[in-house]
Amino acid sequence: MSLVFAHRGVHQFYPENSMASFREAINLKADGIETDVHLTKDNVPVIFHDENLKRMVGKNEYLKNLTLAEIKQFHLKNSSEKVPTLKQLLSYLNSVNYHGVLNLEIKTDQIHYSKIEDIVTAIVDQYVTNYRIIFSSFYAPSLKRIHQISNRECAYLFKKNDQIGQQLYHQGIVQSFHSKYSYIIKNNTIPLRVWTINRVRQMKICFLLNIEGIITDNYNLAKKVQNKINNYKNCY
Repeated sequence: MSLVFAHRGVHQFYPENSMASFREAINLKADGIETDVHLTKDNVPVIFHDENLKRMVGKNEYLKNLTLAEIKQFHLKNSSEKVPTLKQLLSYLNSVNYHGVLNLEIKTDQIHYSKIEDIVTAIVDQYVTNYRIIFSSFYAPSLKRIHQISNRECAYLFKKNDQIGQQLYHQGIVQSFHSKYSYIIKNNTIPLRVWTINRVRQMKICFLLNIEGIITDNYNLAKKVQNKINNYKNCY
């Protein structure tokens, strides 16, 4: 059965990638959580999607230019939530005995943070014991480095062209792909998780094709659609 990943947590009512959005994912017993990791000026991995704070915080500052203490002075827009650290998220998942899947996207396709792969994998190895981790990235060198230092699953992220991903897959560096929806028509041999699936029709097709997983902004809707599909399958 396809796994449903809460994209940046469950953020219909909470800021994306906030602890509140992750708590809601746990409340809903999400199959998986997808989130993003950057590095601060003082080399602390933080959970945030953009390289810049402008969209989510209202400050035109890059994460790489700020220390964790400076970032923690700010709130995510329209909330009391602050940017979480990777350790904060992993500690929380341990505290609730999480047994789902956590996808950590290493955000190195725009800015390559020095040694982010080593720093993140060391923290993951320290904190994660009871649930599955997937490292994903658009940036092949990050996946190659993680493959060198970790035996956890790596997934190649791409929008259209899978040429690099195919090479990484056949070299044993990645074990799965994370792609846009259009790619499911072209490939059904490599384990595939598709992003960002928010339309009912696309959800239905993914579930009927038994895609490895979907990454969605609307977790509740996706699970409803999946349950209907499963009930339909069970009738035949």
